Amino acid sequence: FQLFQKDFNAWKIWYEEHNIQSVLIKTLDGKYQVTSDDILYLEIVKRKVHVVTKERVYISLENMSYWERVLKGFISPYNKVLVNKKHVKFFDETKAVVTGEIVLPVSRRKYKEFCAKMMK
Repeated sequence: FQLFQKDFNAWKIWYEEHNIQSVLIKTLDGKYQVTSDDILYLEIVKRKVHVVTKERVYISLENMSYWERVLKGFISPYNKVLVNKKHVKFFDETKAVVTGEIVLPVSRRKYKEFCAKMMK
């Protein structure tokens, strides 16, 4: 048991140092465990939060303010979008391109804040 505990603690420290979280996504069809690194972005579509990962899209039962509190390393380029900073490949005053060549809007009002957080 002690060997397992040491390995578990080592993995936990590595995850924390690399800002990787394990998150639970609650949906109508069940609960799904994913890492924050797997999430590309979150977007509000028809009043529902869509959690977009590399593999699929989950429709979350939680609201966007919940995800803003829970997720570390995510920033908002636009009111209805929360993007994983690690997956932003390019951005300018009007758009951010994330993994998979997905283009997300960047609002004029949020550009300076978005830019500052991307540079951290």
